[in-house]
Amino acid sequence: MGRRFLAGAYGLIAACLCLVGAVEAQPVRQIDSGRLQGVETAGETVSFKAIPYAAPPVGKRRWRLPRPPAPWTGVRDAGRFGPSCPQAPMLGEAYPLPGRFSEDCLTLNLWAPAPSGRPAPVIVWIHGGGFTNGGSASPAFDGAALARQGVVLVSLNYRLGRFGFFAHPAFSAEQTGEAKGNYGLADQIAALQWVQRNIAVFGGDPGNVTLMGESSGGLSVAALMVSPAARGLFHKAIVQSAGGRQPLPALSGASLDGGPSMQAIGTSFAGHHRKAAELRHLPAHLVLAGRNMVDNIERRTAVNLMVDGVLLPGDPMALFERGAQARVPLLIGATSDELTDLYGPLSGLSMGQFGPRAAALAAAYRGQGDDTPRFVSDLLAVEPARRMARLAADGQPVFHYSFAYVAQADRRPGRGAAHAADIPFVFDNPQALRRATDADRAMAAQVSAAWVRFAFTGDPSGPGPWAWPAYDAAGRTTLVIGQDGPYLVRDLDGPRLDLIESLYPTATWTWPRQ
Repeated sequence: MGRRFLAGAYGLIAACLCLVGAVEAQPVRQIDSGRLQGVETAGETVSFKAIPYAAPPVGKRRWRLPRPPAPWTGVRDAGRFGPSCPQAPMLGEAYPLPGRFSEDCLTLNLWAPAPSGRPAPVIVWIHGGGFTNGGSASPAFDGAALARQGVVLVSLNYRLGRFGFFAHPAFSAEQTGEAKGNYGLADQIAALQWVQRNIAVFGGDPGNVTLMGESSGGLSVAALMVSPAARGLFHKAIVQSAGGRQPLPALSGASLDGGPSMQAIGTSFAGHHRKAAELRHLPAHLVLAGRNMVDNIERRTAVNLMVDGVLLPGDPMALFERGAQARVPLLIGATSDELTDLYGPLSGLSMGQFGPRAAALAAAYRGQGDDTPRFVSDLLAVEPARRMARLAADGQPVFHYSFAYVAQADRRPGRGAAHAADIPFVFDNPQALRRATDADRAMAAQVSAAWVRFAFTGDPSGPGPWAWPAYDAAGRTTLVIGQDGPYLVRDLDGPRLDLIESLYPTATWTWPRQ
Protein backbone atom coordinates (compact mmCIF):
# COMPACT_ATOMS: atom_id res chain seq x y z
CA MET A 1 0.00 0.00 0.00
CA GLY A 2 2.87 2.31 0.78
CA ARG A 3 4.30 1.80 -2.68
CA ARG A 4 0.89 2.41 -4.26
CA PHE A 5 0.53 5.61 -2.22
CA LEU A 6 3.97 6.84 -3.24
CA ALA A 7 3.28 6.01 -6.89
CA GLY A 8 0.01 7.93 -6.72
CA ALA A 9 1.67 10.89 -5.05
CA TYR A 10 4.41 10.96 -7.66
CA GLY A 11 1.77 10.81 -10.39
CA LEU A 12 -0.11 13.71 -8.83
CA ILE A 13 3.07 15.76 -8.53
CA ALA A 14 3.95 15.00 -12.17
CA ALA A 15 0.49 16.06 -13.30
CA CYS A 16 0.78 19.30 -11.36
CA LEU A 17 4.21 19.96 -12.86
CA CYS A 18 2.80 19.35 -16.33
CA LEU A 19 0.00 21.80 -15.61
CA VAL A 20 2.47 24.40 -14.36
CA GLY A 21 4.58 23.79 -17.44
CA ALA A 22 1.54 24.33 -19.67
CA VAL A 23 0.76 27.61 -17.95
CA GLU A 24 4.35 28.76 -18.17
CA ALA A 25 4.44 27.83 -21.86
CA GLN A 26 1.89 30.50 -22.65
CA PRO A 27 3.54 33.49 -24.35
CA VAL A 28 4.98 36.23 -22.17
CA ARG A 29 5.99 39.61 -23.56
CA GLN A 30 7.69 42.61 -21.96
CA ILE A 31 6.21 46.00 -22.90
CA ASP A 32 7.06 49.45 -21.57
CA SER A 33 4.73 49.15 -18.57
CA GLY A 34 5.34 45.53 -17.54
CA ARG A 35 5.12 41.87 -18.51
CA LEU A 36 2.06 40.28 -20.12
CA GLN A 37 0.99 36.67 -20.46
CA GLY A 38 -1.22 35.92 -23.42
CA VAL A 39 -2.66 32.84 -25.11
CA GLU A 40 -1.26 30.78 -27.97
CA THR A 41 -3.63 28.97 -30.33
CA ALA A 42 -2.37 25.85 -32.11
CA GLY A 43 1.01 27.41 -32.74
CA GLU A 44 -0.55 29.72 -35.35
CA THR A 45 -1.38 32.91 -33.46
CA VAL A 46 -0.96 34.52 -30.08
CA SER A 47 -3.41 36.92 -28.47
CA PHE A 48 -3.07 39.43 -25.66
CA LYS A 49 -6.16 41.17 -24.31
CA ALA A 50 -7.10 43.98 -21.94
CA ILE A 51 -3.68 45.65 -22.21
CA PRO A 52 -3.80 49.10 -20.56
CA TYR A 53 -2.66 51.75 -23.03
CA ALA A 54 -3.62 54.65 -20.74
CA ALA A 55 -4.32 55.27 -17.07
CA PRO A 56 -7.92 54.72 -15.94
CA PRO A 57 -9.91 57.91 -16.75
CA VAL A 58 -11.70 57.91 -13.41
CA GLY A 59 -12.06 60.34 -10.53
CA LYS A 60 -9.95 63.43 -11.22
CA ARG A 61 -8.97 61.93 -14.59
CA ARG A 62 -12.54 61.92 -15.92
CA TRP A 63 -12.72 64.42 -18.82
CA ARG A 64 -8.97 64.80 -19.04
CA LEU A 65 -6.57 63.76 -21.78
CA PRO A 66 -5.23 60.20 -21.43
CA ARG A 67 -2.04 59.65 -19.49
CA PRO A 68 0.34 56.64 -19.67
CA PRO A 69 -0.64 53.62 -17.57
CA ALA A 70 1.13 52.97 -14.30
CA PRO A 71 3.75 50.19 -14.56
CA TRP A 72 3.10 46.93 -12.77
CA THR A 73 5.28 44.22 -11.26
CA GLY A 74 5.06 40.53 -11.99
CA VAL A 75 3.24 39.08 -14.99
CA ARG A 76 -0.17 40.51 -15.90
CA ASP A 77 -2.80 38.06 -17.20
CA ALA A 78 -3.78 39.16 -20.71
CA GLY A 79 -5.97 36.21 -21.56
CA ARG A 80 -9.42 37.85 -21.35
CA PHE A 81 -11.12 41.00 -22.54
CA GLY A 82 -11.43 43.87 -20.12
CA PRO A 83 -14.65 45.81 -19.51
CA SER A 84 -16.15 47.91 -22.28
CA CYS A 85 -16.62 51.65 -21.85
CA PRO A 86 -19.92 52.82 -20.26
CA GLN A 87 -22.84 53.13 -22.66
CA ALA A 88 -26.60 53.01 -22.69
CA PRO A 89 -28.21 49.93 -24.28
CA MET A 90 -28.84 50.29 -28.00
CA LEU A 91 -31.83 48.57 -29.57
CA GLY A 92 -30.83 46.40 -32.51
CA GLU A 93 -27.09 46.45 -31.81
CA ALA A 94 -25.52 44.56 -34.75
CA TYR A 95 -22.68 43.04 -32.73
CA PRO A 96 -23.60 43.04 -29.03
CA LEU A 97 -20.90 43.05 -26.39
CA PRO A 98 -20.39 40.41 -23.75
CA GLY A 99 -19.10 41.15 -20.29
CA ARG A 100 -18.83 44.17 -18.05
CA PHE A 101 -18.83 47.95 -18.44
CA SER A 102 -16.60 50.32 -16.51
CA GLU A 103 -15.05 53.76 -16.81
CA ASP A 104 -11.72 51.95 -16.36
CA CYS A 105 -11.86 50.74 -19.96
CA LEU A 106 -8.86 52.15 -21.84
CA THR A 107 -7.41 48.85 -22.97
CA LEU A 108 -6.49 47.27 -26.26
CA ASN A 109 -6.23 43.72 -27.59
CA LEU A 110 -4.02 42.19 -30.23
CA TRP A 111 -3.65 39.04 -32.26
CA ALA A 112 -0.27 38.28 -33.82
CA PRO A 113 0.89 35.61 -36.26
CA ALA A 114 3.61 33.08 -35.63
CA PRO A 115 7.06 34.63 -36.18
CA SER A 116 8.02 34.76 -39.85
CA GLY A 117 11.46 36.32 -39.62
CA ARG A 118 10.29 39.77 -40.71
CA PRO A 119 8.06 42.38 -39.06
CA ALA A 120 4.35 41.97 -39.78
CA PRO A 121 2.04 44.76 -40.97
CA VAL A 122 -0.27 46.12 -38.27
CA ILE A 123 -3.99 46.89 -38.58
CA VAL A 124 -5.53 49.03 -35.83
CA TRP A 125 -9.32 48.57 -35.68
CA ILE A 126 -11.57 51.38 -34.38
CA HIS A 127 -15.10 50.15 -33.72
CA GLY A 128 -18.26 52.04 -34.63
CA GLY A 129 -21.43 52.77 -32.71
CA GLY A 130 -22.20 56.45 -33.30
CA PHE A 131 -19.60 57.50 -30.69
CA THR A 132 -22.11 56.30 -28.09
CA ASN A 133 -21.97 52.49 -28.24
CA GLY A 134 -19.74 49.55 -29.04
CA GLY A 135 -16.46 48.09 -27.91
CA SER A 136 -13.59 45.86 -28.91
CA ALA A 137 -14.82 42.64 -27.29
CA SER A 138 -17.42 41.63 -29.88
CA PRO A 139 -16.74 38.16 -31.34
CA ALA A 140 -17.23 39.70 -34.80
CA PHE A 141 -14.01 41.67 -34.26
CA ASP A 142 -11.87 38.68 -33.29
CA GLY A 143 -8.53 39.14 -35.04
CA ALA A 144 -7.30 35.55 -35.15
CA ALA A 145 -8.25 34.96 -38.81
CA LEU A 146 -6.44 38.12 -39.90
CA ALA A 147 -3.40 37.16 -37.82
CA ARG A 148 -3.29 33.81 -39.60
CA GLN A 149 -2.90 35.80 -42.81
CA GLY A 150 0.23 37.48 -41.48
CA VAL A 151 -0.88 40.76 -39.90
CA VAL A 152 -1.02 41.95 -36.31
CA LEU A 153 -4.57 43.07 -35.52
CA VAL A 154 -5.04 45.60 -32.71
CA SER A 155 -8.50 46.56 -31.41
CA LEU A 156 -9.16 49.18 -28.77
CA ASN A 157 -11.74 50.72 -26.49
CA TYR A 158 -12.13 54.49 -26.36
CA ARG A 159 -14.38 56.67 -24.22
CA LEU A 160 -17.93 56.98 -25.54
CA GLY A 161 -20.90 59.26 -25.14
CA ARG A 162 -20.49 62.13 -22.72
CA PHE A 163 -17.49 60.38 -21.18
CA GLY A 164 -15.65 60.71 -24.48
CA PHE A 165 -17.12 63.76 -26.21
CA PHE A 166 -18.15 66.49 -23.83
CA ALA A 167 -17.34 70.14 -23.30
CA HIS A 168 -18.11 72.58 -20.49
CA PRO A 169 -16.74 76.05 -19.60
CA ALA A 170 -15.41 74.70 -16.29
CA PHE A 171 -13.17 72.23 -18.13
CA SER A 172 -12.02 74.85 -20.61
CA ALA A 173 -10.99 77.10 -17.72
CA GLU A 174 -8.90 74.42 -15.99
CA GLN A 175 -7.44 72.76 -19.08
CA THR A 176 -5.58 75.69 -20.56
CA GLY A 177 -2.91 74.72 -23.03
CA GLU A 178 -4.29 71.27 -23.82
CA ALA A 179 -6.90 69.81 -26.12
CA LYS A 180 -10.44 69.66 -24.76
CA GLY A 181 -13.69 67.92 -25.58
CA ASN A 182 -12.52 65.15 -27.94
CA TYR A 183 -11.39 62.79 -25.17
CA GLY A 184 -12.39 59.68 -27.14
CA LEU A 185 -10.33 60.85 -30.12
CA ALA A 186 -7.41 61.54 -27.77
CA ASP A 187 -7.76 57.94 -26.53
CA GLN A 188 -7.41 56.66 -30.09
CA ILE A 189 -4.24 58.73 -30.54
CA ALA A 190 -2.85 57.39 -27.25
CA ALA A 191 -3.48 53.83 -28.48
CA LEU A 192 -1.61 54.60 -31.72
CA GLN A 193 1.28 55.97 -29.67
CA TRP A 194 1.27 52.75 -27.63
CA VAL A 195 1.50 50.79 -30.90
CA GLN A 196 4.53 52.79 -31.96
CA ARG A 197 6.26 52.10 -28.64
CA ASN A 198 5.37 48.44 -28.20
CA ILE A 199 4.16 46.63 -31.30
CA ALA A 200 7.62 45.38 -32.30
CA VAL A 201 7.59 43.21 -29.17
CA PHE A 202 4.74 41.23 -30.77
CA GLY A 203 6.38 41.00 -34.18
CA GLY A 204 4.57 44.01 -35.65
CA ASP A 205 6.11 46.69 -37.83
CA PRO A 206 5.64 50.19 -36.33
CA GLY A 207 6.52 51.58 -39.76
CA ASN A 208 3.58 49.81 -41.46
CA VAL A 209 0.41 50.60 -39.53
CA THR A 210 -3.01 50.66 -41.19
CA LEU A 211 -5.91 52.43 -39.49
CA MET A 212 -9.25 50.71 -40.08
CA GLY A 213 -12.68 51.78 -38.82
CA GLU A 214 -16.36 51.38 -39.65
CA SER A 215 -19.24 53.86 -39.17
CA SER A 216 -18.16 56.28 -36.41
CA GLY A 217 -14.94 54.29 -36.34
CA GLY A 218 -14.50 55.15 -40.02
CA LEU A 219 -15.22 58.80 -39.28
CA SER A 220 -12.60 58.55 -36.53
CA VAL A 221 -10.10 57.34 -39.14
CA ALA A 222 -10.96 60.33 -41.35
CA ALA A 223 -10.54 62.63 -38.34
CA LEU A 224 -7.16 61.09 -37.52
CA MET A 225 -6.11 61.63 -41.13
CA VAL A 226 -6.55 65.40 -40.61
CA SER A 227 -5.36 65.57 -36.99
CA PRO A 228 -1.89 67.08 -36.51
CA ALA A 229 -1.51 64.98 -33.35
CA ALA A 230 -1.84 61.72 -35.31
CA ARG A 231 0.68 62.47 -38.06
CA GLY A 232 3.31 59.78 -38.45
CA LEU A 233 1.41 57.29 -36.27
CA PHE A 234 -0.07 55.37 -39.25
CA HIS A 235 0.79 54.75 -42.89
CA LYS A 236 -2.44 53.57 -44.56
CA ALA A 237 -6.15 54.09 -43.87
CA ILE A 238 -9.35 52.09 -44.38
CA VAL A 239 -12.61 54.04 -44.03
CA GLN A 240 -15.79 51.94 -44.05
CA SER A 241 -19.28 53.50 -44.08
CA ALA A 242 -18.15 56.67 -42.34
CA GLY A 243 -20.41 59.42 -43.66
CA GLY A 244 -18.81 62.76 -42.99
CA ARG A 245 -21.00 65.30 -44.77
CA GLN A 246 -22.81 66.70 -41.75
CA PRO A 247 -20.78 69.56 -40.23
CA LEU A 248 -19.35 68.80 -36.82
CA PRO A 249 -20.20 71.04 -33.88
CA ALA A 250 -17.61 73.45 -32.57
CA LEU A 251 -16.16 73.24 -29.07
CA SER A 252 -17.16 76.82 -28.44
CA GLY A 253 -18.55 79.65 -30.52
CA ALA A 254 -20.71 79.26 -33.60
CA SER A 255 -20.81 75.89 -35.31
CA LEU A 256 -20.67 75.62 -39.10
CA ASP A 257 -24.30 74.59 -39.37
CA GLY A 258 -25.54 77.28 -36.99
CA GLY A 259 -26.24 74.79 -34.21
CA PRO A 260 -25.19 75.19 -30.59
CA SER A 261 -21.58 74.67 -29.58
CA MET A 262 -20.60 71.63 -27.54
CA GLN A 263 -19.94 73.90 -24.56
CA ALA A 264 -23.50 75.21 -24.80
CA ILE A 265 -24.85 71.67 -25.00
CA GLY A 266 -22.66 70.64 -22.04
CA THR A 267 -23.82 73.62 -19.97
CA SER A 268 -27.44 72.73 -20.67
CA PHE A 269 -26.86 69.13 -19.59
CA ALA A 270 -24.95 70.10 -16.43
CA GLY A 271 -27.68 72.41 -15.13
CA HIS A 272 -26.77 73.72 -11.70
CA HIS A 273 -23.49 71.72 -11.66
CA ARG A 274 -21.05 74.44 -12.67
CA LYS A 275 -17.74 73.28 -11.19
CA ALA A 276 -15.44 70.69 -12.72
CA ALA A 277 -15.23 68.77 -9.44
CA GLU A 278 -19.03 68.54 -9.21
CA LEU A 279 -19.27 67.14 -12.72
CA ARG A 280 -16.57 64.57 -12.05
CA HIS A 281 -18.50 63.36 -9.02
CA LEU A 282 -21.66 62.68 -11.02
CA PRO A 283 -22.59 58.98 -10.98
CA ALA A 284 -21.99 57.25 -14.29
CA HIS A 285 -25.68 56.57 -14.90
CA LEU A 286 -26.42 60.31 -14.73
CA VAL A 287 -23.66 61.06 -17.22
CA LEU A 288 -25.27 58.55 -19.58
CA ALA A 289 -28.83 59.77 -18.99
CA GLY A 290 -31.02 61.65 -21.43
CA ARG A 291 -29.45 60.88 -24.77
CA ASN A 292 -30.09 58.56 -27.66
CA MET A 293 -28.90 58.17 -31.23
CA VAL A 294 -31.52 60.46 -32.80
CA ASP A 295 -30.97 63.16 -30.16
CA ASN A 296 -27.26 62.88 -30.86
CA ILE A 297 -27.77 63.47 -34.59
CA GLU A 298 -30.20 66.32 -33.97
CA ARG A 299 -27.59 67.95 -31.72
CA ARG A 300 -30.01 68.37 -28.82
CA THR A 301 -27.83 66.29 -26.51
CA ALA A 302 -24.93 65.80 -28.90
CA VAL A 303 -22.07 63.49 -28.08
CA ASN A 304 -19.88 63.61 -31.10
CA LEU A 305 -16.54 64.60 -32.53
CA MET A 306 -16.13 68.36 -32.33
CA VAL A 307 -13.90 70.95 -33.96
CA ASP A 308 -11.60 71.78 -31.04
CA GLY A 309 -8.82 73.58 -32.91
CA VAL A 310 -6.11 71.26 -31.57
CA LEU A 311 -6.76 67.56 -32.11
CA LEU A 312 -9.34 68.35 -34.78
CA PRO A 313 -8.69 71.71 -36.45
CA GLY A 314 -11.68 71.52 -38.76
CA ASP A 315 -14.39 69.40 -40.30
CA PRO A 316 -12.75 66.31 -41.89
CA MET A 317 -14.52 66.71 -45.24
CA ALA A 318 -13.63 70.41 -45.39
CA LEU A 319 -9.99 69.60 -44.63
CA PHE A 320 -9.99 66.91 -47.33
CA GLU A 321 -11.27 69.59 -49.72
CA ARG A 322 -8.20 71.67 -48.84
CA GLY A 323 -5.87 68.69 -49.28
CA ALA A 324 -4.92 68.83 -45.60
CA GLN A 325 -5.26 65.11 -44.93
CA ALA A 326 -2.41 62.65 -44.45
CA ARG A 327 -1.32 61.57 -47.94
CA VAL A 328 -1.38 57.83 -47.31
CA PRO A 329 -2.95 55.00 -49.35
CA LEU A 330 -6.70 55.00 -48.71
CA LEU A 331 -9.27 52.20 -49.06
CA ILE A 332 -12.76 53.68 -48.75
CA GLY A 333 -16.37 52.76 -49.45
CA ALA A 334 -19.75 51.86 -48.07
CA THR A 335 -22.29 49.06 -48.14
CA SER A 336 -24.82 49.15 -50.95
CA ASP A 337 -27.87 49.69 -48.76
CA GLU A 338 -26.49 51.34 -45.66
CA LEU A 339 -29.40 52.55 -43.54
CA THR A 340 -32.56 51.90 -45.54
CA ASP A 341 -34.03 49.50 -43.00
CA LEU A 342 -33.51 51.99 -40.18
CA TYR A 343 -34.18 55.37 -41.79
CA GLY A 344 -35.68 54.62 -45.22
CA PRO A 345 -39.19 55.76 -44.19
CA LEU A 346 -37.73 59.22 -43.53
CA SER A 347 -36.47 59.65 -47.09
CA GLY A 348 -39.49 61.70 -48.12
CA LEU A 349 -38.99 64.09 -45.21
CA SER A 350 -35.29 64.30 -45.99
CA MET A 351 -35.94 65.19 -49.61
CA GLY A 352 -38.60 67.73 -48.66
CA GLN A 353 -36.16 69.93 -46.77
CA PHE A 354 -34.26 70.66 -49.97
CA GLY A 355 -37.11 72.77 -51.32
CA PRO A 356 -37.08 73.18 -55.11
CA ARG A 357 -34.61 70.32 -55.48
CA ALA A 358 -36.87 67.83 -53.72
CA ALA A 359 -38.79 67.01 -56.91
CA ALA A 360 -35.57 66.31 -58.82
CA LEU A 361 -34.35 64.06 -56.01
CA ALA A 362 -37.61 62.13 -55.90
CA ALA A 363 -37.59 61.72 -59.69
CA ALA A 364 -33.99 60.48 -59.68
CA TYR A 365 -34.78 57.77 -57.18
CA ARG A 366 -38.18 56.75 -58.46
CA GLY A 367 -36.63 56.49 -61.89
CA GLN A 368 -34.66 53.54 -60.52
CA GLY A 369 -37.78 51.55 -59.70
CA ASP A 370 -39.12 53.49 -56.72
CA ASP A 371 -35.85 53.32 -54.82
CA THR A 372 -36.79 56.41 -52.78
CA PRO A 373 -36.11 54.77 -49.37
CA ARG A 374 -32.45 54.39 -50.34
CA PHE A 375 -32.00 58.18 -50.49
CA VAL A 376 -31.12 58.52 -46.79
CA SER A 377 -28.60 55.70 -47.14
CA ASP A 378 -26.92 57.49 -50.05
CA LEU A 379 -27.13 60.85 -48.29
CA LEU A 380 -25.58 59.65 -45.03
CA ALA A 381 -22.89 57.24 -46.22
CA VAL A 382 -22.60 56.33 -49.91
CA GLU A 383 -22.15 59.80 -51.42
CA PRO A 384 -19.80 61.03 -48.64
CA ALA A 385 -17.52 58.02 -49.25
CA ARG A 386 -17.41 58.78 -52.96
CA ARG A 387 -16.74 62.48 -52.31
CA MET A 388 -13.88 61.72 -49.94
CA ALA A 389 -12.43 59.23 -52.44
CA ARG A 390 -12.52 61.84 -55.22
CA LEU A 391 -10.89 64.48 -53.05
CA ALA A 392 -8.10 62.19 -51.85
CA ALA A 393 -7.42 60.69 -55.29
CA ASP A 394 -5.87 63.96 -56.35
CA GLY A 395 -2.75 63.29 -54.30
CA GLN A 396 -2.62 59.71 -52.99
CA PRO A 397 -3.52 56.11 -53.97
CA VAL A 398 -7.25 55.57 -53.38
CA PHE A 399 -9.31 52.40 -53.83
CA HIS A 400 -13.11 52.77 -53.78
CA TYR A 401 -15.57 49.94 -53.17
CA SER A 402 -19.25 49.20 -52.76
CA PHE A 403 -19.94 46.19 -50.54
CA ALA A 404 -23.10 44.62 -52.00
CA TYR A 405 -22.79 41.01 -50.86
CA VAL A 406 -25.59 39.84 -48.59
CA ALA A 407 -25.18 36.69 -46.53
CA GLN A 408 -27.45 34.01 -47.92
CA ALA A 409 -29.64 33.77 -44.80
CA ASP A 410 -30.34 37.53 -44.92
CA ARG A 411 -31.22 38.02 -48.57
CA ARG A 412 -34.50 39.81 -49.36
CA PRO A 413 -35.91 41.09 -52.63
CA GLY A 414 -35.02 44.72 -53.29
CA ARG A 415 -32.51 45.06 -50.45
CA GLY A 416 -28.74 45.21 -50.50
CA ALA A 417 -26.04 44.98 -47.87
CA ALA A 418 -26.98 46.84 -44.69
CA HIS A 419 -24.83 49.01 -42.47
CA ALA A 420 -22.08 46.98 -40.77
CA ALA A 421 -22.90 43.86 -42.81
CA ASP A 422 -19.36 43.90 -44.18
CA ILE A 423 -17.60 43.45 -40.83
CA PRO A 424 -17.70 39.62 -40.54
CA PHE A 425 -16.32 39.43 -44.08
CA VAL A 426 -13.49 41.91 -43.49
CA PHE A 427 -12.44 40.00 -40.37
CA ASP A 428 -13.06 36.60 -42.01
CA ASN A 429 -15.39 35.70 -39.16
CA PRO A 430 -18.35 34.07 -40.92
CA GLN A 431 -19.34 32.50 -37.60
CA ALA A 432 -20.74 35.96 -36.73
CA LEU A 433 -23.35 35.52 -39.51
CA ARG A 434 -26.71 33.80 -39.22
CA ARG A 435 -26.38 30.28 -40.63
CA ALA A 436 -23.25 30.95 -42.69
CA THR A 437 -23.03 28.96 -45.92
CA ASP A 438 -20.05 27.79 -47.95
CA ALA A 439 -20.59 30.76 -50.28
CA ASP A 440 -20.53 33.16 -47.31
CA ARG A 441 -17.33 31.60 -46.01
CA ALA A 442 -15.69 31.79 -49.42
CA MET A 443 -16.60 35.48 -49.75
CA ALA A 444 -15.27 36.24 -46.26
CA ALA A 445 -11.94 34.66 -47.17
CA GLN A 446 -11.71 36.72 -50.36
CA VAL A 447 -12.70 40.06 -48.79
CA SER A 448 -10.36 39.71 -45.83
CA ALA A 449 -7.52 38.72 -48.18
CA ALA A 450 -8.02 41.96 -50.15
CA TRP A 451 -7.94 44.05 -46.96
CA VAL A 452 -4.81 42.19 -45.83
CA ARG A 453 -3.13 42.84 -49.19
CA PHE A 454 -3.81 46.52 -48.68
CA ALA A 455 -2.22 46.38 -45.22
CA PHE A 456 0.89 44.74 -46.67
CA THR A 457 1.38 46.90 -49.75
CA GLY A 458 -1.13 49.75 -49.92
CA ASP A 459 -2.85 48.04 -52.86
CA PRO A 460 -5.77 45.58 -52.38
CA SER A 461 -5.54 44.17 -55.92
CA GLY A 462 -5.43 40.43 -56.32
CA PRO A 463 -5.81 37.72 -58.93
CA GLY A 464 -8.68 37.43 -61.39
CA PRO A 465 -11.75 39.51 -60.57
CA TRP A 466 -9.93 41.17 -57.68
CA ALA A 467 -7.82 43.27 -60.07
CA TRP A 468 -8.63 46.64 -58.53
CA PRO A 469 -7.53 49.86 -60.23
CA ALA A 470 -6.97 53.01 -58.24
CA TYR A 471 -9.82 55.50 -58.19
CA ASP A 472 -9.51 58.76 -60.07
CA ALA A 473 -11.87 61.63 -60.81
CA ALA A 474 -11.97 60.87 -64.52
CA GLY A 475 -12.54 57.11 -64.45
CA ARG A 476 -14.49 56.89 -61.17
CA THR A 477 -13.91 53.13 -61.08
CA THR A 478 -15.50 51.32 -58.15
CA LEU A 479 -15.07 47.68 -57.21
CA VAL A 480 -18.49 46.26 -56.40
CA ILE A 481 -18.31 43.23 -54.10
CA GLY A 482 -21.46 41.52 -55.31
CA GLN A 483 -23.38 38.32 -54.77
CA ASP A 484 -21.41 36.47 -57.43
CA GLY A 485 -18.06 38.06 -56.68
CA PRO A 486 -16.32 41.36 -57.38
CA TYR A 487 -16.70 43.38 -60.59
CA LEU A 488 -15.75 46.86 -61.74
CA VAL A 489 -18.25 49.65 -62.44
CA ARG A 490 -17.48 53.08 -63.83
CA ASP A 491 -19.35 55.96 -62.16
CA LEU A 492 -21.55 53.76 -59.97
CA ASP A 493 -24.96 55.45 -59.44
CA GLY A 494 -23.32 58.59 -60.80
CA PRO A 495 -26.40 60.71 -61.66
CA ARG A 496 -28.05 60.13 -58.29
CA LEU A 497 -24.89 60.76 -56.29
CA ASP A 498 -24.02 63.79 -58.43
CA LEU A 499 -27.42 65.23 -57.56
CA ILE A 500 -26.79 64.71 -53.84
CA GLU A 501 -23.32 66.23 -54.18
CA SER A 502 -24.87 69.31 -55.79
CA LEU A 503 -26.77 69.96 -52.55
CA TYR A 504 -23.51 70.97 -50.87
CA PRO A 505 -22.37 73.43 -49.65
CA THR A 506 -25.46 75.53 -50.44
CA ALA A 507 -27.76 73.35 -48.35
CA THR A 508 -27.08 72.47 -44.72
CA TRP A 509 -28.39 69.00 -44.01
CA THR A 510 -30.35 68.51 -40.78
CA TRP A 511 -32.02 65.47 -39.35
CA PRO A 512 -35.75 65.40 -40.21
CA ARG A 513 -37.94 65.48 -37.12
CA GLN A 514 -40.46 62.70 -36.81
